[in-house]
Amino acid sequence: MSRTFDPQNIMAFFNSQPQNDTVQPMITRKVELIPQYPTGFASFNRKIITEIAVNGIGCDKLYLKITLPDLPNGIRYNELCIYDLIQNLSLKFNKGSEEISFTSTQLKLADLANRNKSEYEAFIKFITIKDNIVTYPLDLANFFATSYVTPRHGISSFDLFINPITNTNLDLDYHGFRIVDSGTNQFILRVTLGSIFDLLDLSYSAAYYRPTNGYCVGGPTNIELSESQIAELRKLELSHFETYVAYLCDTKAKYDSRFNIKQNISVWTGESEVIKMDITNVYKLQIPIDNYHKITKLILNSKSPHKIISHCIQLNGINLYQPMNLSWSKQLYEYKNNITLSDDIYICDLDMDLQYTGSESMYLILQIEPKNTDTAYQFDSLTYDKIAFDYMIKYDTTITY
Repeated sequence: MSRTFDPQNIMAFFNSQPQNDTVQPMITRKVELIPQYPTGFASFNRKIITEIAVNGIGCDKLYLKITLPDLPNGIRYNELCIYDLIQNLSLKFNKGSEEISFTSTQLKLADLANRNKSEYEAFIKFITIKDNIVTYPLDLANFFATSYVTPRHGISSFDLFINPITNTNLDLDYHGFRIVDSGTNQFILRVTLGSIFDLLDLSYSAAYYRPTNGYCVGGPTNIELSESQIAELRKLELSHFETYVAYLCDTKAKYDSRFNIKQNISVWTGESEVIKMDITNVYKLQIPIDNYHKITKLILNSKSPHKIISHCIQLNGINLYQPMNLSWSKQLYEYKNNITLSDDIYICDLDMDLQYTGSESMYLILQIEPKNTDTAYQFDSLTYDKIAFDYMIKYDTTITY
């Protein structure tokens, strides 16, 4: 796909990506892609805040366009630097009470989990840096699901029967933030950027400066930056930071005070972990439940998945399901969802109700099969094997507009 920033090209990319489990009906209203800009100065090592104005009745897609500065001669950016550039991304909706927040690791896992293998390959090509421009599309359909209607206080079901709700302004199976029902005049995008040094590709063969030996040309190696290069890099600032917002517009829509809109949303939590193997070969990871209604998916990403024999979720000392083989659960997920996942991503459907458990946390139990001779393991001075993996848990809950 062309890397021009015509709105039609951006929307064409979004339309080529997988949608939520429920297929949205055709909506005949106009979709406008409108750029939004930060409230302050955008730079590296800084939290950038964009107050996104309400320009429509719904919003389901965001598109970040970040233009990086030119680098000194002999230095280049890592082609896939987006997850190093975006350290954290969060969106606050509905008068600031609801928030979607991701670390860079969680963003990467969400991108893997929501795409077929071929779609993910196309996605990687799209977010690869080109002409110093880094792009990142965020599809809110991965977080906002269908909605349902309940009468507000003082409005009886009989009142609604006499005067039924015939128009909720926005379809109940719209997958996005329901601006028209939120009663807010803006929502907030916060993006914390990393250092410019995190984005550099310093591991390729090139002429580079080594203070003691002068200029050298060698095979593949790490480039050693001189003090003058470091000082020059520290002076560089972002050229541009823009957020394109896809609004669904309808000038006739209005707020209806007779009823509440309750929308199902997904919350993703997780992080990176490194297991130090011991004689038990069982790893127990505590996961908070908070106020979530249901746990629906377990996502694991590891370069050594064959070392994870089985997994299960434990609550109040009881396994919620029998320990399940990781490869088998992946095959089952692919079969049920008609999808082919990327090699290092493993997803298991759980669909477990958490509302009445009375617990504040649960445990992810992994059984590991370590072998010191396996090159996939790192070996430390304590003679423990290590295996690194990323995990995420997908919860379902609701918000009220």
